[in-house]
Amino acid sequence: MPTDAAADALETTHVELLGTPGPAQAAIDPGPAAAPSSIVIRRFLGTVVVTVHGPLDITRAGQLGGILADLIDGQGNLSVTVDLHDATASDGDCLSVFVEAAERARRRGGMVRLNDPPEPIQEALQLRGVDQFVAAMLE
Repeated sequence: MPTDAAADALETTHVELLGTPGPAQAAIDPGPAAAPSSIVIRRFLGTVVVTVHGPLDITRAGQLGGILADLIDGQGNLSVTVDLHDATASDGDCLSVFVEAAERARRRGGMVRLNDPPEPIQEALQLRGVDQFVAAMLE
């Protein structure tokens, strides 16, 4: 439990990633709705923790990449942790978002860490040959 001073240092932003088609799209393509997904951004004592909930398909990975780019390049955050305990990846190709974010942070003297990625995500990173690079990111 954070102290009162620490609680004042905590800031949370919740970003909903909408995957459900609107009424016009549903009329054209009545297929199954996409699973809900969200990203929660917390700032605590100089570190940004980005928690990913739900599936990371190519569209959502692009949204996550934009958020990470803004956090690192736009806002100048040099310590970013991506918490993946509740994430799933439907396409391993979308995982390059982590490599790109790590490169952004490295160029600015910072670091991106991956926290608690599920086994399928770890395996997908290995399959694509970026596990050695990403291993340094894992906590």
